[in-house]
Amino acid sequence: KYQFAGSITPDDRQILFAEGSSNTRSSDIAVLTLGSGEPPEVLFNSDFNEFDPMISPDGHWLAYGSDRSGTEEVYVRPFPNLGDSEIQISVGGGLQPRWSADGRELLYVGPTDLMATTIATELKFAPGRPEPILNLGGYQFYDLGNFDIAPDGQRFLMVKRVANDDFPVNR
Repeated sequence: KYQFAGSITPDDRQILFAEGSSNTRSSDIAVLTLGSGEPPEVLFNSDFNEFDPMISPDGHWLAYGSDRSGTEEVYVRPFPNLGDSEIQISVGGGLQPRWSADGRELLYVGPTDLMATTIATELKFAPGRPEPILNLGGYQFYDLGNFDIAPDGQRFLMVKRVANDDFPVNR
């Protein structure tokens, strides 16, 4: 069994994570309430894989990945009332959602580009159209989240791909 932490709620009381079993290749999103002594609660218990949980800065929205459409895509649901609705954010594939510090933008890894979607929440949750902001050809991505947004929203931390010729020779 594996458990990969995704994010922590803004009040620092709950950790959201993906858990699953490598022999079944399935994963669900669960939440652990710190200090409660209670076991983690599975938030999604479906026939699909759910992964990469990321809570919004205000704690009201949960972005995550799922393969329910047959392709890994990014979705958002209200938090903690997950049953209220589900909104698909990505189109044509998406992983590793990340919220901007002000919660007005949701970024994710698309098939070839880092994608950004503006988010309005004044009257209701209203995502904009995803737009590419950076070609990811020179960067390395793994199953686990390995990029983040700087607090100013203007810079990203990513793993840059290195050509084999640039690796030092070990003796």
